[in-house]
Amino acid sequence: MERTWNLARPDPPPLGLDLEEPLDPEERSWRAFQPSTGQQVVVRYLSPEVPSARVNARLQLLNQLDLARAVTPLDLQLVEEPRYLVFPYFPVSLTRAAEMRHSASQVEPWLRQIARTLVEAHARGLTHGALTAGNLLMDRQAELRLDGWLTAEPGDALADVKSLGRLGQRLLAGKTSPALLDLLSRAASGHFASAAQFLEALGQPAAPRLQGALWKLGLAALAGGLLFDFRLLGLGGLGALVGAVAGMWMGRIGWRG
Repeated sequence: MERTWNLARPDPPPLGLDLEEPLDPEERSWRAFQPSTGQQVVVRYLSPEVPSARVNARLQLLNQLDLARAVTPLDLQLVEEPRYLVFPYFPVSLTRAAEMRHSASQVEPWLRQIARTLVEAHARGLTHGALTAGNLLMDRQAELRLDGWLTAEPGDALADVKSLGRLGQRLLAGKTSPALLDLLSRAASGHFASAAQFLEALGQPAAPRLQGALWKLGLAALAGGLLFDFRLLGLGGLGALVGAVAGMWMGRIGWRG
């Protein structure tokens, strides 16, 4: 059973931070403003049950991994009460997204990003322990960020893969996608022993960006031929044909991005 540590309501607020609003009904995490930097942050308070030594150990391991998609703290105070962690603030989480229906083409990139992060973390002995929609955040470039590494109860690699399967099922929310739903069902039931096995079964995506670029190149040449020189018409047609063939070929073999 997945579980996150209970956090306590802040009293008093951290030095130099202005608390603005709670981010959960229990007032465990708060959005705050940092006047010294002019930025918004998130403050999370640890309850007395959470050993500071455990948080420190996981933080040291997390810092060694250099996980690009992991959310790491900006500041912390684990010696005196109230103990807290300060994180960057991300305005969008997938909690609301999990309440809507998404196509396989939307969900698959998220699953792939999470699985790749887990592969690296598990290889160094770090597990997440609480893969939920609330711990999936989006930055301003719409890149996924994985939160909750320090405040979740440690588990094992298989538990993370099972959680990833259940998370994917929730994000699809009944959307018709038999192949992906079957894959997620097998992940949730423990069919895949590792995140690497899940990622391999998920396969690699096509290259829509490169395919689209080739199409645009062909169309641009075609437009140039029509507008300026009809002798370029043949070149434009050839470019469009190359874009179509190359795009279908890369979509078949999968593009490793």
